[in-house]
Amino acid sequence: MIPTRLNLLPKERKKKLERIIYFQFFKGVMEILVFMLCISSIALVGGAWTMQEYYNELAKQTLTSTKKYESINKRMSAINDMIHKAEKIQNKNYLWTPILVEFSSTTPESVFFETVNMDYNKREVVITGSAPTRDDLLLVESTINNHPLLGTAEIPPSSLTAKENIPFLITTDFNK
Repeated sequence: MIPTRLNLLPKERKKKLERIIYFQFFKGVMEILVFMLCISSIALVGGAWTMQEYYNELAKQTLTSTKKYESINKRMSAINDMIHKAEKIQNKNYLWTPILVEFSSTTPESVFFETVNMDYNKREVVITGSAPTRDDLLLVESTINNHPLLGTAEIPPSSLTAKENIPFLITTDFNK
C-alpha cells in the first residue's frame, strides 16, 4: 500500500491514488468472489453429474427388478385365479357320501341298487335296481319319502304287479 499521508502530492493526485487503491481492493475482493463462485459452480455441476449417474443406476435397477418380478407376479395371478375357480367349484360341491350312507343304511340289505344318479343342477334323483319282494320295494319308497333331502317318490304300478325279483326305476327330486 502506498502511504497517502505524504503531503508531497497534489490533492487531485492524492484523490486519484485513493480511488485506484479502493478500486484495486474492490477488484481483489471481486476476483476472490468470482473464484469462489467458480469453485462452487464446479462442485454443483459435479454433484449434479454424480446425482444423475446415481439416478440412472437406480432406474436401471428398478427396471431390472420389475422385469425380474413380473414373471412371479404373473404366476401369482394365475395361481390366485386357479384358487378362485377352485373355491367357486367347492362352493357348488355337495357331499353325497353322508346322504348315500344314510340312505343305504335305512333300506333293506336284500334290495340291490344298480344305479343312483343324483344331479343337483337338475335337482333330480334317479334310482334303478331290484327288490326281492313287494314289501322291500315299498320300504324303499317309504325310505325315499321320509328322507329330508329327497322329495316324494312313486313306484310305477307296473313294478307293483310282480311278486318277486321286482326291477324298479324311481325318479324323485330334491327338496329345497
